Amino acid sequence: MRLARWLRWLVCVATAAGGVMGPVAPALWAAPAQQATQEGAQVSLRPVDEAGSPLPGPGYFTVTAQPGETVTLHVLVSNAGSAPATVVLQPVDASSSTGGGVAYNLPEQPVRGVGAWVELPQTSLMLEPGRATLVPFQVRVPAGTGTGEHVGGLTAFVPTEGGGSAVAGSQPGQQFSVRVQTRTVVAVVVNVPGVRETRLAVSGVEVERRPDAAYLVIRVRNTGNTLAKGQGTVLVNRAGDTTPLISGPIALETTVPGTETTFPIQWTRDLPAGRYQARVELSWDGGGTTWEDAVTVAPLAAATARPGAGPIFVATPDPRAAGAAGAERVSGIPGILGTAGIPATTLMTVLLVAMAGLLVAALAVIVALLRRPRAAGP
Repeated sequence: MRLARWLRWLVCVATAAGGVMGPVAPALWAAPAQQATQEGAQVSLRPVDEAGSPLPGPGYFTVTAQPGETVTLHVLVSNAGSAPATVVLQPVDASSSTGGGVAYNLPEQPVRGVGAWVELPQTSLMLEPGRATLVPFQVRVPAGTGTGEHVGGLTAFVPTEGGGSAVAGSQPGQQFSVRVQTRTVVAVVVNVPGVRETRLAVSGVEVERRPDAAYLVIRVRNTGNTLAKGQGTVLVNRAGDTTPLISGPIALETTVPGTETTFPIQWTRDLPAGRYQARVELSWDGGGTTWEDAVTVAPLAAATARPGAGPIFVATPDPRAAGAAGAERVSGIPGILGTAGIPATTLMTVLLVAMAGLLVAALAVIVALLRRPRAAGP
């Protein structure tokens, strides 16, 4: 009986040790995906007059008003989908998108421009499938508003519910939630009479290192009071050398007055550090400007993990350069393996020696029990 107990104990020790030394995978957890209760709705906005007839023009609201004036507009909110929907209406501000183009802020962002001038009689309404509702609203231009074009928008969306769908990240065990919110926006452009000035300015040029390559980023600001497009050229060469490294056109789409946009140009993946000379020529309807200055590229820094982010593994030509004496380090494992930061080979050696010691001790006990003389029977 004692021998059997010792053998069972030995098997338990070996099994426990194998469980510690075996592969450890972090637990994956994902919140259950939740569908929007109003799936199937298709909401649209259309500028109309007070009778519900479409307005002639560009397909968005254009208003000419003096500072302090109030203008009444009408929008037709439609649901062309197959399900009823509770539609939320909300005014938003506008800015310039990357490369030009008008971008509209998210509904949760604060409004300071045209978005703050729009007053809605109701911010939500219920629409059955195939139905539409005429919604009047007012635009109050504040006193003291400057001359020119001011841009905002009116957005409509069906609120989503729940935390969204769980999606796997780029590293093992990473999960994040994605919530898709579809919305429709119609622009509201307010023209305040006065002297128009169309003007763009190059704020600067810099180099940004991104995961795929280094980018030359040209910053352009609309310093006038009208919507403006721009076109031109960019030329970059090494300081002291006239050989062009970048030479190409710039085509900047519509920019919003008082906002800044960027025009990124993909350069090269392994950009040498040093000083470069950049020249940007930019023109627009009625004017132009030239910017020229030196751009300093810093040496490529080693990638580091952001606080709270997962580990970043950097591949090197020689695997031994990745750690001290070629030791792998265990990371992301809870318990003593993850918190101590001890090389994995050292842990393996210690565990093997401990197991060998336990096996030797167990065998010694078994041999001693087998050799012990049996007591004489009655």
